[in-house]
Amino acid sequence: MDLRAVARLANVSIATVSRSINRASTVNPKTAKRVWRAIEKLDYFPNTQARALVSGRSRLLGLIVSEITFPELIQGFDDVAVEHGYDVLITSTNHDSGRMSLCIRRMLERRVEGVAVMTFGMEKPLLEQLAERKVPLLFVDAGPEKPGVSMLRVDYGQGIRQGVQHLAELGHRDITFISGDRA
Repeated sequence: MDLRAVARLANVSIATVSRSINRASTVNPKTAKRVWRAIEKLDYFPNTQARALVSGRSRLLGLIVSEITFPELIQGFDDVAVEHGYDVLITSTNHDSGRMSLCIRRMLERRVEGVAVMTFGMEKPLLEQLAERKVPLLFVDAGPEKPGVSMLRVDYGQGIRQGVQHLAELGHRDITFISGDRA
């Protein structure tokens, strides 16, 4: 199965199939629908690696976490990425600085277009590898204040207040809070 089969079934050129797959605005909407119906009928899957080579864009975002313990957060990141036409490469450091280096390498090898970091301990040389390649970075809670680096701060105090208030509204009175180190 290839673009030629899709083009034949949709009665369009290979270039029109390619532009339809890449959602180019130059394709007539009715023609694009015909192409997508042919794609579905033939059960054709575009080669995203080939598209990345041609376009120079991977449409891939990286997400680095310490460990996969907050699936809701990861799911939310993935939902927004997919909504905007991106895939997500998720890596876990398991709190190991050597593994962090491997995570960064995987991101760079796959030409991610941005990296969200939800872990601590990103060493300066690794950060510089991403900065040299102008890969946009987003840190959650802790990260360097540098150009090209965005920060997402979590208001834990407000979250704790809302959690306690919710428990109190449910009638709970004996509430305990367990925390890690105050770094």
